[in-house]
Amino acid sequence: MALSGEPIPLRPARPEDVPALADLLEAVGAERLWIASEPPLDRRRFAFQIRAFIERESHLCLVVAAADGTLAGELTAWPDGDRSATIGMCVAHAARRRGLGSMLLDACIAWARERGLTHLNLQVFPHNHAARELYRRFGFVETGSQRHTIRRRNGDLWDTLSMRLDLGAV
Repeated sequence: MALSGEPIPLRPARPEDVPALADLLEAVGAERLWIASEPPLDRRRFAFQIRAFIERESHLCLVVAAADGTLAGELTAWPDGDRSATIGMCVAHAARRRGLGSMLLDACIAWARERGLTHLNLQVFPHNHAARELYRRFGFVETGSQRHTIRRRNGDLWDTLSMRLDLGAV
């Protein structure tokens, strides 16, 4: 993935992005550290689910594209209650520490406020210190931990931390 100092466009995902979204998710999942997904990705099932997700007005799916047209990052948000949403995000290895996560979170917070949401929620692995620090900078606070929540392909059970952003406090 070629990344330069140029601004990287942020935009809503489109149905034609589905193969690139699958590539991104599979590449980040292959690192087996940062997200719950691990390869192999069932691309047919993923395509069906993400297309439906993209088409829902109540859901958000943002992507950032690198100069070569590949996807450098994505963020999804979906309602999880009356006035809150859950988010998920991943950024390609070569695109990390370049402000993409901040761009995605800024846009997500604006989206949530436009909809009158009061909270954003997420789950993160305890060892993902960079993501936790990014979320803290945006005002997310840890609200609890869940032991042995995510089963890995090797059979291990990993813990997760819950984080929440009070949109009234930001």
